[in-house]
Amino acid sequence: GVLHKSSANSAARILRKCAWLWVFVAAVATNAAADALQFEHLPPIAAGQPAMEIGDVLQHREWRRGEGVASFGYGSSVQWLRYAIPRHDTIVIFAVNNPWLFQFDVYAVADGEVLRHYPSGSNLPFRQRPLATTGFAFPIPAGANYVYIRDSGESAANYPVVLETPARYSAFSTRLMAFLGMYYGIVLIMILYHLALFFGTRDRTYIVFCMYAASLVTFLTVADGTGSMFLWPDNPEMQQIMLVVGWAGLSFFVLELSLRFLHVARRSITLTRVHRLLQLAGLGAAVLVAISPTALFYSILTAMSALVLTFVLANSIFFSARRLPNGILFLIANGMFVAGSFAHILMLFSVIAPNPALHHSIHIGSMLELALFSIALGRRVRDSERARWQAFRRSQDLTRRNKELSAAKALAEEHRQLQKSLQQAQKLKTLGQLAGGFAHDFNNILASILGFTELARDRSSLGDQAKLLRYLDEIEHSGQRGAKLVRQLLVYSRNSPSEPEQLNLAETLQQTEALLRGSLPATVEIHTHLPAKAAHNAMYMHMDPEQIQQVLVNLCVNAAEAMRNRGKIDITLDVTELTNLHCTSCMSRFSGEYISLKVEDTGEGIAGNADRLFTPFETSKTAGQGTGLGLSVVHGIVHEHRGHIHAGNRVEGGARFTIYLPPHPQPLGSKQGKSILLIEDDPSVAKYLETLLEENAFSTTHAQMPTQALETFVANPHNFDLVITDYQMPHGTGLELAEDIHALRPDLPVILTTGNANHIDAHDLANAGVASVFEKPLNSDQLVAKIHGLLAG
Repeated sequence: GVLHKSSANSAARILRKCAWLWVFVAAVATNAAADALQFEHLPPIAAGQPAMEIGDVLQHREWRRGEGVASFGYGSSVQWLRYAIPRHDTIVIFAVNNPWLFQFDVYAVADGEVLRHYPSGSNLPFRQRPLATTGFAFPIPAGANYVYIRDSGESAANYPVVLETPARYSAFSTRLMAFLGMYYGIVLIMILYHLALFFGTRDRTYIVFCMYAASLVTFLTVADGTGSMFLWPDNPEMQQIMLVVGWAGLSFFVLELSLRFLHVARRSITLTRVHRLLQLAGLGAAVLVAISPTALFYSILTAMSALVLTFVLANSIFFSARRLPNGILFLIANGMFVAGSFAHILMLFSVIAPNPALHHSIHIGSMLELALFSIALGRRVRDSERARWQAFRRSQDLTRRNKELSAAKALAEEHRQLQKSLQQAQKLKTLGQLAGGFAHDFNNILASILGFTELARDRSSLGDQAKLLRYLDEIEHSGQRGAKLVRQLLVYSRNSPSEPEQLNLAETLQQTEALLRGSLPATVEIHTHLPAKAAHNAMYMHMDPEQIQQVLVNLCVNAAEAMRNRGKIDITLDVTELTNLHCTSCMSRFSGEYISLKVEDTGEGIAGNADRLFTPFETSKTAGQGTGLGLSVVHGIVHEHRGHIHAGNRVEGGARFTIYLPPHPQPLGSKQGKSILLIEDDPSVAKYLETLLEENAFSTTHAQMPTQALETFVANPHNFDLVITDYQMPHGTGLELAEDIHALRPDLPVILTTGNANHIDAHDLANAGVASVFEKPLNSDQLVAKIHGLLAG
């Protein structure tokens, strides 16, 4: 069995040289394995007792151990071990392939006589070793039948034994050096390659990888004896220093790799803080060991490293369970290194039979780990390059789209100017037509003024003050009528920029009626039909009052001309629900709730095809009596406000022109003019959101697909105050749509709805201008409150 002390110092010595937590677990497991091999050795030397001499050892007869056992077992106390040498007539090599041994003495004994004594261990300069090897090898003279080893107890007594001829052991050492040279050469190439990538991309992940690989190399040069053989052969203290440096570097940079590979900072602030805390704790433990390399501080450093690696593996498992590619790769890469280290340690403890693959398993595992990390970083370069090209192509597309939008904007501006000129020309023509009516009213007003003035002059000489005052009142009343008539004419004829406002069509119609009564001949009767007061709330439109007046005047003037200035005009305002109605002007079908403004006359009606009435310069009047622009102006104004026109004949005779305009309701206490663009491919969800927004006094335009939404937005980019879009849709994502909208209007707030927000990157949301993300099922109160907050801001 294995002898050990059940004390804190014994545990500290066990932990001090262990790199990972599973080393300690394997050490405990090996105690039982060593007992099963029936190892027998002397009791440990008590504290303060002088070291036993070889003569004292030879006096003991309890040593009974068989031949062919590959390891002396495990122990951390001062102890004597004995190994039986088969009979041989030539010198053989007795090798202990473990560079970790701190201090021990080897005695070659033949029939109770010490033939050779070798003091050895890693605490002595390399040049004092009998044979130059990464482990410890000793020539055993001919005739020796036992080897006695006295271990100081300063390190774990793991003694994988090799008994070979010098030629075979030389071949083994040569192959070992070749493998180690190949391993460190490949790692050095990896480090140089990723350094070049760092200087090319300035991505700090590559320099973190280089530091991790350098820390791993530093640790392994201590673990496999390469450092004590080639780098610091006459400086045993450097072995301890490099052990601390490599150990601390591994703990620190494996956490840094975890942060960067798993994008922890983007996903969890708490996990990021835990990473940073463990990094600081590991560095603190390393500093303590460097200042005072005691057993206790070595135990703290070992425990910290075990905690760090356990945390990293648990973190990798957590992210792998969420099926993140980097999480799976990080788990596999670390698992390779863990598996290689564990297999190597089991071989050292003779739990499994030693062989060359197990002897190099820690190097193979670390090489596979670095290779997987390197593959992932290479994929990072490809992804970065692909993202750069995608960004370049997107930039090209946006540039092209911007040019197209600029050209479309220029054409739209030109069209607006032409439309404005057309409206003004038609307005001037209508003014000419109205001049007769105005002249007639003005002549009546002037006749009244002049007549009462003449009567007042006559009565002033007679001194009749009462009649004189009455005549002056009549003169003042007629003057006020004239002033009002002039104001109506000036309001209609002014050429000022369009200033849309929230207006009530019922009130606007009452104001326009006075203008029509003063301008059309008295032989034309005008009757207006307004809805009940309760329905006035649905009569709101966001438009310029002059434009709706021009539409009514044009239609009524045309109606009066069609009746040869004798007949009746009925103007009816109402709200109606339509289904698949044909627009006589734009030839499209439309449905929904509209404000209807109906103008009917008692003339001869429309002759021929009504669809040609709205073509510019098309007129049914004789040459010289019409320009054909009146109804085209009506078409332009109505469709500019997303309305439609239906023209036809009445059954009882005469024509009927009906203007349909979409309403903009104004509930009590709500802020007006807020329009929301809604993009949702699920019909039931879209219907729910439309109902919710309409109940909260928002005007909603729904698009089912991103392409349709973008076309709607590009047509009128300033008609919307907020955008609500789903994330996952058949022909694109809401994030891509938000980026396109943000490029056109950076000030427009965007709300993203999704069934799973965990895989959406916060950086991408910020770049796309997304103001808020709501997960489905939606909380209506929170959504409405957020909309109000964004619109208020």
